[in-house]
Amino acid sequence: MTAGQLWIGIGLLAQALFGVRVLVQWRATERQRASVIPPMYWYLSLAGGTLLLAYAVYRLDSVFIAGEAVTLMIFARNVYFLRRSRTEHVCAICKAPLQAESRHCLRCGAAIPLPRPPSHRPPDLTDVVER
Repeated sequence: MTAGQLWIGIGLLAQALFGVRVLVQWRATERQRASVIPPMYWYLSLAGGTLLLAYAVYRLDSVFIAGEAVTLMIFARNVYFLRRSRTEHVCAICKAPLQAESRHCLRCGAAIPLPRPPSHRPPDLTDVVER
């Protein structure tokens, strides 16, 4: 296998990752019956974007490099936000990260309970000063 053939394989793998991410997003949207972007979409975007940037550098295509570098920063930023919020919003069953607007876990399908409204307790009578 020549170096050129290897780089063509890397380019094709990158394109396949981008194609799969669309299928992942479509499946999640169909399951939720609402437009959602599952975390796997961003991970596939980041992996595909990294490989496409490497392929663009190999090809020495400045337009391709510029385009991939910008989108790669966006993908990386979204993955950063996902990882940062992972501890805040996780499924109680499978510990998968949850979408804020989702009503079901994208991994296991468990229902996500709606947040409870804050409880309103009566004022503490010891805080009231009589005149």
